[in-house]
Amino acid sequence: MQQGPKEFIDCISHIRLLSWLLLGSLTHTAIMQGSGSIVCQPIPLEASQYIADHVLVIMTGFAEQSKASVLHMSSLFHAFILCQLWTMYCESAATSHPTGSEGHAAACSTIMDFWGRVTPGILQLLSHSKVLAEMVNLHFLSLMEALQECSSTVLCKLFALWGPVLYVYHNQLPGHLQVRLQTCQNWKPPTKTKDEAAQKSSMLLTWLKRLQFKLGQIEVQSSAATQFYTV
Repeated sequence: MQQGPKEFIDCISHIRLLSWLLLGSLTHTAIMQGSGSIVCQPIPLEASQYIADHVLVIMTGFAEQSKASVLHMSSLFHAFILCQLWTMYCESAATSHPTGSEGHAAACSTIMDFWGRVTPGILQLLSHSKVLAEMVNLHFLSLMEALQECSSTVLCKLFALWGPVLYVYHNQLPGHLQVRLQTCQNWKPPTKTKDEAAQKSSMLLTWLKRLQFKLGQIEVQSSAATQFYTV
């Protein structure tokens, strides 16, 4: 999937917009969980291939385009954030249907199909250099930790798919990365309780607030010459 500089920049803009839409939708869902309010799902699950295509444009073009500007360099961050948000958005859609229902199964299937499309593009990016591989590994671990924090129901299913990504250049990961990975692999979903929905909403909202701050940081860094320092 070869794209020129203009298409790459346009793709970053679309990804940023999609991420803010998904963040707003998930925040609404987390706040209004269980209240019987109108469901806020502005992007249909059928758009999953469209979203995967945008991520693939970044993965296939990042090695060549990333040095053009700060905005280009930030594209990998934006792509992985979109992956996190889309995964949780689909999970949120699944929880709006009874377990075992057609709607629930379709939403879960959408997640697996999305990652089935995106992962080969990530592996292609890894093939360029060890430096890029280490960068991607950090993004992947952050993604897994985010899904763990949100008590993702598909995290365990995705480990087998993601294994090759983490070990492209390593028979064994560096110690600090291995500890983070092992923590994710050892994680088990919390025991179900009658307050499970409220607990998951609270965890999701905490994660979304932190993610919103990170997105705000990167928007400032990539849209102005002024540097942004975290205190």
